[in-house]
Amino acid sequence: ADISLTNRCNLKCEYCYASAGDECKAEEELTLDKYKELFKQLDDMNVHRISLSGGEPFVRNDFFDILNEAQKYKFAIVINSNGTLISEAVSRKLREYRFDRICITIDGSCSKVHDIIRGKGTFLKAIQGIRNLQKYNLPVSTLFTLNKTNIDDLINTIKLNESLGIEYMSVMVMCPT
Repeated sequence: ADISLTNRCNLKCEYCYASAGDECKAEEELTLDKYKELFKQLDDMNVHRISLSGGEPFVRNDFFDILNEAQKYKFAIVINSNGTLISEAVSRKLREYRFDRICITIDGSCSKVHDIIRGKGTFLKAIQGIRNLQKYNLPVSTLFTLNKTNIDDLINTIKLNESLGIEYMSVMVMCPT
């Protein structure tokens, strides 16, 4: 089950489906109690894997409370993030939880490509987020959304992943929704 915890995000990526921006309000999102119910229902349906994403899941003040509730079940848990909000403190706290992996979106091998898609300065913040996760030996992989801006940078992005010691990279194709 793919669970979008929020449509809010700290970035404005050119291809994103999330209705991120000022119109997204935290008070309109599902509450922690609703997530408790949802996780119970997913467990009752024998769901084996959940993905927690957004928007950007780390913009939620109660993200760790939600993650804590998910821990009560045997789900394989994947967290999808743009990586820019994953500080050392966040990484340190994440090591207290059980999850399969954290997927960070890297849409290019350098700032020149990635930042065109995700915004100025986001490449270096995402790389720092990855390094913060690696510092605490957390399982990190990357996502690459293939589009006309970065198609010629795919091989260089694979090489970047190798240089960062990242073993898993998923390449997503754009899909109108």
